[in-house]
Amino acid sequence: MSDDQEVKLAKAHRIINSAYSKKTNVLRYFGLSSSSAELLEKGIEMLKEISGEYKITRKYSKYVDISIKIVDLYDKLFDTTKCNSVRKYQAMILIDLIEHHIKHNPSICLYDLSKKYIETSRESFDEYLLTNAYNQIGNIYIESSDEKEQSLAFECFTELSEMSGVISQKLVYMIAKHKKNYIDAGNKYKLIGNDMITKKSGKWTMKTILLKSILCYICGDDIVLAKQTFKYINDTNVFFSRSNESKLLRDIFNCLEKNDVNKFTEIITEYDVVFQLDDHLVDLLLTIKKNLEKNTQLGELYCDELYCDELYCDELYCDELC
Repeated sequence: MSDDQEVKLAKAHRIINSAYSKKTNVLRYFGLSSSSAELLEKGIEMLKEISGEYKITRKYSKYVDISIKIVDLYDKLFDTTKCNSVRKYQAMILIDLIEHHIKHNPSICLYDLSKKYIETSRESFDEYLLTNAYNQIGNIYIESSDEKEQSLAFECFTELSEMSGVISQKLVYMIAKHKKNYIDAGNKYKLIGNDMITKKSGKWTMKTILLKSILCYICGDDIVLAKQTFKYINDTNVFFSRSNESKLLRDIFNCLEKNDVNKFTEIITEYDVVFQLDDHLVDLLLTIKKNLEKNTQLGELYCDELYCDELYCDELYCDELC
């Protein structure tokens, strides 16, 4: 830290400390002093200037320490002023820490900061800021294996769905991947796809959404519902019935009927080369493949048992002849 930064930091701390000193409160009573809020705000602005210098000079560890201090001070300022703009400034510092600089201080809990960011954004009463907060935190934890972090991401995407009035595809992704509630996920994907058909928007995305819906039903072991949905969509939507997604589903149903794992792997590989499967499609297709392999193994075991029974019967027959 340079001498100039040390002087600035010391001055900022003096101003902040004076905001709550007895002397300041007495002087303010006689109208001879700035309010505690004004002094606190002035101290915060000085700390922000210092933290900005640390960031520019890539002293990230010190930048994080000062930023955390600023976040705490903003809480005190909000308690004093109840001003929504305080929460907006606080939220901007929090997301910068979360997305870029938290790694420079491992002792700070990312989850706690994320919760704080959402809480702060809510109290800002800024819908744009809150939407960004839900998206950013949801995306951070969507693939987490930690239940607490998954729950936070799920909460974010649920809130986004309620705010927009449109079911978030990432929410459905989490219902399928983490909660393993494939039938519910399939129903929600179908609602999203049907909504796109009704509004005549996003027809290319719509095909993928409906494909995921039917694959979810297959993962949920409801082949009847999967086939019924597939038939209904093909009969009512010419655009889908002539699509590569429709052909892929027909091929998958054939593989399922024949318990043909090798053919299933072959058609998925060929499809991926041309159309590039997204992460959720990969997850769903891997689940189907595992179930298919399990069914194939069970079928082989059943055949082996039948074969053994036949041998046993032959031995009994031979014993009787003898």
